Amino acid sequence: LFQRIRSKINHSYYQEILPHIPQIISQESLEYQPIDLLHTFSRTLLYLDAEPDFQTGEREFQESLEATLFRTAAAAFYVHDWHFGLQQILPAGILDIAPDSLEDVDNLDQLLKNPLLQNIPAKQRKIIETIQREWQAKISGFSNQEVWIPLVEKWENGPDNQVLVGTLHPLKLGLEARKINTSQDLIYFNNHPIGLNDLVNYQAQDAIRAARAQHPFLRRPETTRYSVSFGFPANDYFYSGSSFGLGMSLVSLCSLEEHANLRNQHMLSRRAAYTGGVDLHGEIRAVSDESLTEKIHAVFFSPLEVFVLPEQNLKRGREIVHSLKTSYPHKLFNLVGERSIDPSLQKTKLIVQKKMPLLIWMKNHLSRSKILQMITLLIIAVFVAGGVIDYLSDPNPSDFEIDGQMINIVNRNGAFLWSFDLGYAPKDMSRPPFGNPNFRTIQIEDYDGDGEREVIIGTSTKNRKYNGRIYYLETDGTVKWTFSDHPKLSFGGNLYTDNY
Repeated sequence: LFQRIRSKINHSYYQEILPHIPQIISQESLEYQPIDLLHTFSRTLLYLDAEPDFQTGEREFQESLEATLFRTAAAAFYVHDWHFGLQQILPAGILDIAPDSLEDVDNLDQLLKNPLLQNIPAKQRKIIETIQREWQAKISGFSNQEVWIPLVEKWENGPDNQVLVGTLHPLKLGLEARKINTSQDLIYFNNHPIGLNDLVNYQAQDAIRAARAQHPFLRRPETTRYSVSFGFPANDYFYSGSSFGLGMSLVSLCSLEEHANLRNQHMLSRRAAYTGGVDLHGEIRAVSDESLTEKIHAVFFSPLEVFVLPEQNLKRGREIVHSLKTSYPHKLFNLVGERSIDPSLQKTKLIVQKKMPLLIWMKNHLSRSKILQMITLLIIAVFVAGGVIDYLSDPNPSDFEIDGQMINIVNRNGAFLWSFDLGYAPKDMSRPPFGNPNFRTIQIEDYDGDGEREVIIGTSTKNRKYNGRIYYLETDGTVKWTFSDHPKLSFGGNLYTDNY
C-alpha cells in the first residue's frame, strides 16, 4: 500500500487492519526481523497515527507503535547503522548529525558518550540504554544450559502461498537425576515434555547419544543414562523440524559434563547460534536452502555475531551474508561451517573449557556418605598443603621484566614463568607512556573470567613491522591472537589501510 501514489484511496484497507495491529505487532513478534520490514511497519503506523481518519489514540495502538520504533532502532544498532537507529527514536528535527560522523563508533556505550549526542532528550537516552542492556544480556558470557537456535515459522498468505518468517529462540536444558532408578533420569528441553513417539523427541535422542559418544567418560555403559523429554514453554511456542540437533547436542554435552562432575567442562559462547541436524555418529546434516535465508537473516539482525551451520550449507550461506553485508557492511558477523560435532568442540572462541577447582570437585564427589566425608577431610588436608605449595609456584602471570628483546613473565612471588620474544628491543615499555599509569603497554588481568590471568602487549615503534600491534597471550604464554591496526591514510585520491 505504501508504494502506491495516492495513499488516501487505501484508507479503507488500513481501517480494516487497524483493530488487528495490537494483536500482531509487539516486541516479541518484531524481534530479529530485517530492518527494511521493520521500517515499513514503522512508516505505516506513523502514517496512521498522523491521519485524522484513524482512531489511534488507544493505548494498545501506541504500544505497538513504540514497540515498532524500538525494534527498528535496535535492529539498526545491531548492524552498526547508528544514524538510522537514532532516526527511529529521536523526535523530528533533533538529529542534525551527518551519517559519516558516527563511522568510528563501535558500540552503544561509545554512541552514548559521543559529544554529538550529549543533548538528546532523557527519554530517548533511556531507550538507547535499554537496548544496550538487552544487547549485553543476550550475548554476554558462556553457558552450559542454554544455546541459541534459529527457527522458521510458516505463515499462510492465501491459497497455496506461504510466507517464511525467521526468528531466534533459546533452547534451554534441565536435568533431573533419580537417586534410586538412574535409568529414569530425565533431560528436559524448555521444561514441558511431549510424546515419546514425536519426531522431535527422536531427534533429541540422537543428539544426546551423539553428544555422549564424543566423550570418553560419558560414553561408558556404566555412566548414568538419561531419557529425553522435549517440550515447549508456557506460552505455547513450540519447536518442529529437524535442524536444531546441533545446538541440542552441544548444550547436552556441556550440561552432562557438569552433572557428571567432571573436572574439565565445556561452555558455549552466547554470541553464537547453531543450526543443523545431528545423526547418531555426530555427523551434522544440512538444512534446507528454503529456510537457510530466513535463519541467517534472523541471526544477522540480532546481537549475535557468529552462526554455526552445516558445512554443506556454507557456500550458500556465504552468498546470503555477502548480500547482507552489501547493505550493512559494519555488522560483525561470521559463518562457521561444521561437518561433525567433534571438531566444533575445538572452536575455542565458541566453546571454552573450564577446569573445576579441585576442592569443589572432590567435595561434589565425596560428600554422599559420612565415611566418605571423613576421607574427604583427610584428602582436603593433604591438598591444602599442596595448595600452599601451589601458591608458591603460582602459574598465574603477575609482573614482567625486560631482557633485551625478551619479555620475561613472573608470578606474584617473582618466580619466572615464561618468556616472549617481542622481535625488537623495547626502550620505554617498562615505563608508563606520558607518565600516566593508566597507559600501560603491558597489561596483566583476568580478561575472560576463567580465574587465570592473561597478558596483553601493545607495541608502538617506528619500525612499521611491529608498529600498532596487540598480542593476547594465555596464562601459559600461548599466543591466542594478534591484532594490527593502522590509521587510514588518504593520499593522491587513494585510501590506504595497510602498513605504510
